Amino acid sequence: MAAVASDEVTKKQVAALQAWRKATDVAERSNRDLLQYGAGIAALLGISAGSGGVFAVAESLHGAETGGSPWWALAILVVVLVIAFVASAVMAGLLVQAYNRRESAERAADAALLELIGLGPEHFWPKAE
Repeated sequence: MAAVASDEVTKKQVAALQAWRKATDVAERSNRDLLQYGAGIAALLGISAGSGGVFAVAESLHGAETGGSPWWALAILVVVLVIAFVASAVMAGLLVQAYNRRESAERAADAALLELIGLGPEHFWPKAE
């Protein structure tokens, strides 16, 4: 009878360990997603900020050479800025989603670890050597 109980505890420990490992994997992936989305937003904002400077220099050169209208350059700049803003908004939504996914995965990992510790606390005691 003791072997059956021990076997049942071992199965529960294995299940808790698997749940903890899966949750930590999801949390690690979400951390990578957070970094990637943050870098993407920074890149989009840098492109949009840089495009204004590029178009300003191009327009000043164009205006000095031909005396033409700057409206086409401003229209292109507005289109680029709108595209960058929309892409940044989408990436910000993905960033929030990844943050929420990481938080829930960390809570699941904590719960699985507490269950694992509860099933065999002697494995987590400090050892005197």
